[in-house]
Amino acid sequence: MKHSQEEINEIWDNVKADKYAGASAQHQPMICSDDDAEQCISIPNSEGTARELYSRRNKDEEWKVVPYVGEQKS
Repeated sequence: MKHSQEEINEIWDNVKADKYAGASAQHQPMICSDDDAEQCISIPNSEGTARELYSRRNKDEEWKVVPYVGEQKS
């Protein structure tokens, strides 16, 4: 896991508060889903060349890394 639970929670709150609105799309964290079934967030690395995907069922659970499935371009 590249981010701590606290870092992911802080990034989640910042995305919800629209604090990354001025960042380029490749450097913006994005909420993939936020509903009763799952919360999911995609967080880019500092270069914007790769993303880490985290998921949890609700606010009381810890974030977990979502494994990448498919071909990765190099």
